Amino acid sequence: MASNLLTLIDAEYNRLMEAIAPLTDAQMIVAGAVGESSVKDVLAHLAAWERRLVQRVRGKLEQGADLSTPAFNAQIHQQNKERSLREVRAELKHSHTQVLKLAAGLSPAEQEHWKTAFKFNTYSHYKWATEHIRRWMRSTLGLKLPRDANLKAPQG
Repeated sequence: MASNLLTLIDAEYNRLMEAIAPLTDAQMIVAGAVGESSVKDVLAHLAAWERRLVQRVRGKLEQGADLSTPAFNAQIHQQNKERSLREVRAELKHSHTQVLKLAAGLSPAEQEHWKTAFKFNTYSHYKWATEHIRRWMRSTLGLKLPRDANLKAPQG
Protein backbone atom coordinates (compact mmCIF):
# COMPACT_ATOMS: atom_id res chain seq x y z
CA MET A 1 0.00 0.00 0.00
CA ALA A 2 2.93 2.35 0.66
CA SER A 3 3.81 2.64 -2.98
CA ASN A 4 0.12 2.93 -3.93
CA LEU A 5 -0.44 5.75 -1.43
CA LEU A 6 2.71 7.55 -2.51
CA THR A 7 1.76 7.07 -6.17
CA LEU A 8 -1.71 8.56 -5.60
CA ILE A 9 -0.33 11.52 -3.68
CA ASP A 10 2.42 12.25 -6.16
CA ALA A 11 0.29 11.76 -9.29
CA GLU A 12 -2.36 14.28 -8.23
CA TYR A 13 0.21 16.75 -6.89
CA ASN A 14 2.12 16.59 -10.16
CA ARG A 15 -1.11 17.05 -12.11
CA LEU A 16 -1.81 20.20 -10.10
CA MET A 17 1.71 21.52 -10.70
CA GLU A 18 1.34 20.82 -14.43
CA ALA A 19 -2.04 22.60 -14.47
CA ILE A 20 -0.66 25.80 -12.95
CA ALA A 21 2.64 25.77 -14.86
CA PRO A 22 1.33 27.98 -17.72
CA LEU A 23 0.22 30.70 -15.30
CA THR A 24 2.25 33.84 -14.80
CA ASP A 25 2.91 35.14 -11.30
CA ALA A 26 0.38 37.92 -11.97
CA GLN A 27 -2.29 35.37 -12.93
CA MET A 28 -1.54 33.30 -9.82
CA ILE A 29 -2.64 36.15 -7.55
CA VAL A 30 -5.87 37.06 -9.36
CA ALA A 31 -8.94 36.33 -7.24
CA GLY A 32 -11.58 33.98 -8.55
CA ALA A 33 -9.79 30.70 -9.23
CA VAL A 34 -11.84 28.99 -6.52
CA GLY A 35 -14.62 31.21 -5.24
CA GLU A 36 -12.92 34.45 -4.24
CA SER A 37 -9.54 32.77 -3.83
CA SER A 38 -6.55 33.12 -6.12
CA VAL A 39 -4.34 30.21 -7.12
CA LYS A 40 -1.86 31.48 -4.52
CA ASP A 41 -4.61 31.28 -1.89
CA VAL A 42 -5.47 27.74 -2.96
CA LEU A 43 -1.82 26.68 -2.68
CA ALA A 44 -1.66 28.15 0.84
CA HIS A 45 -4.87 26.30 1.67
CA LEU A 46 -3.40 22.99 0.49
CA ALA A 47 -0.18 23.53 2.43
CA ALA A 48 -2.08 24.27 5.64
CA TRP A 49 -4.15 21.10 5.32
CA GLU A 50 -1.01 19.08 4.59
CA ARG A 51 0.64 20.51 7.72
CA ARG A 52 -2.45 19.63 9.71
CA LEU A 53 -2.36 16.05 8.38
CA VAL A 54 1.28 15.68 9.43
CA GLN A 55 0.43 17.03 12.89
CA ARG A 56 -2.50 14.64 13.24
CA VAL A 57 -0.63 11.52 12.16
CA ARG A 58 2.33 12.38 14.39
CA GLY A 59 -0.01 12.83 17.36
CA LYS A 60 0.70 16.53 17.76
CA LEU A 61 -1.79 19.29 18.43
CA GLU A 62 -3.36 20.21 15.11
CA GLN A 63 -3.41 23.84 14.09
CA GLY A 64 -7.06 24.87 13.88
CA ALA A 65 -8.41 21.70 15.49
CA ASP A 66 -10.67 23.83 17.66
CA LEU A 67 -12.28 25.43 14.58
CA SER A 68 -14.92 24.25 12.15
CA THR A 69 -13.67 23.54 8.64
CA PRO A 70 -15.06 26.84 7.25
CA ALA A 71 -13.51 28.77 10.16
CA PHE A 72 -10.15 27.05 9.67
CA ASN A 73 -10.26 27.77 5.94
CA ALA A 74 -11.02 31.43 6.68
CA GLN A 75 -8.11 31.53 9.13
CA ILE A 76 -5.79 30.06 6.48
CA HIS A 77 -6.88 32.72 4.01
CA GLN A 78 -6.42 35.53 6.52
CA GLN A 79 -2.98 34.31 7.62
CA ASN A 80 -1.70 33.98 4.07
CA LYS A 81 -3.25 36.89 2.19
CA GLU A 82 -0.18 39.13 2.60
CA ARG A 83 2.39 36.40 1.96
CA SER A 84 4.23 36.41 -1.34
CA LEU A 85 3.58 33.83 -4.01
CA ARG A 86 7.17 32.67 -3.64
CA GLU A 87 6.70 32.05 0.08
CA VAL A 88 3.46 30.17 -0.47
CA ARG A 89 4.95 28.00 -3.21
CA ALA A 90 7.94 27.18 -1.00
CA GLU A 91 5.62 26.32 1.88
CA LEU A 92 3.58 23.97 -0.29
CA LYS A 93 6.72 22.28 -1.59
CA HIS A 94 7.94 21.81 1.98
CA SER A 95 4.63 20.51 3.34
CA HIS A 96 4.28 18.15 0.39
CA THR A 97 7.77 16.77 1.02
CA GLN A 98 6.85 16.25 4.68
CA VAL A 99 3.68 14.38 3.68
CA LEU A 100 5.64 12.08 1.36
CA LYS A 101 8.25 11.36 4.03
CA LEU A 102 5.53 10.68 6.57
CA ALA A 103 3.63 8.31 4.28
CA ALA A 104 6.79 6.47 3.28
CA GLY A 105 7.67 5.89 6.93
CA LEU A 106 4.34 4.38 7.95
CA SER A 107 3.80 0.67 8.27
CA PRO A 108 1.12 -0.92 6.09
CA ALA A 109 -1.19 -1.08 9.12
CA GLU A 110 -0.61 2.61 9.90
CA GLN A 111 -1.24 3.55 6.29
CA GLU A 112 -4.49 1.61 6.36
CA HIS A 113 -5.49 3.39 9.58
CA TRP A 114 -4.74 6.85 8.12
CA LYS A 115 -5.83 6.27 4.50
CA THR A 116 -8.95 8.47 4.72
CA ALA A 117 -6.99 11.34 6.28
CA PHE A 118 -4.36 11.11 3.55
CA LYS A 119 -7.04 10.96 0.86
CA PHE A 120 -8.90 14.08 1.96
CA ASN A 121 -5.81 16.10 2.87
CA THR A 122 -3.69 15.23 -0.16
CA TYR A 123 -4.65 13.59 -3.43
CA SER A 124 -8.39 14.25 -3.48
CA HIS A 125 -7.69 17.80 -2.27
CA TYR A 126 -5.18 18.33 -5.10
CA LYS A 127 -7.70 16.94 -7.57
CA TRP A 128 -10.36 19.35 -6.29
CA ALA A 129 -7.94 22.27 -6.69
CA THR A 130 -6.80 21.16 -10.15
CA GLU A 131 -10.35 20.86 -11.46
CA HIS A 132 -11.37 24.30 -10.16
CA ILE A 133 -8.21 26.01 -11.35
CA ARG A 134 -8.39 24.44 -14.82
CA ARG A 135 -12.05 25.48 -15.13
CA TRP A 136 -11.11 29.04 -14.12
CA MET A 137 -8.17 29.08 -16.55
CA ARG A 138 -10.50 28.13 -19.40
CA SER A 139 -13.48 30.32 -18.53
CA THR A 140 -11.87 33.42 -17.05
CA LEU A 141 -8.42 33.56 -18.57
CA GLY A 142 -9.52 32.06 -21.88
CA LEU A 143 -6.64 29.61 -21.92
CA LYS A 144 -7.07 26.67 -24.23
CA LEU A 145 -6.08 23.61 -22.26
CA PRO A 146 -5.87 20.05 -23.45
CA ARG A 147 -8.44 17.80 -21.89
CA ASP A 148 -6.91 15.85 -19.06
CA ALA A 149 -8.21 12.31 -19.27
CA ASN A 150 -6.52 11.60 -15.95
CA LEU A 151 -8.78 13.94 -13.98
CA LYS A 152 -11.08 11.12 -13.00
CA ALA A 153 -11.20 10.41 -9.29
CA PRO A 154 -8.16 8.54 -8.00
CA GLN A 155 -8.85 5.23 -6.35
CA GLY A 156 -7.84 4.82 -2.75
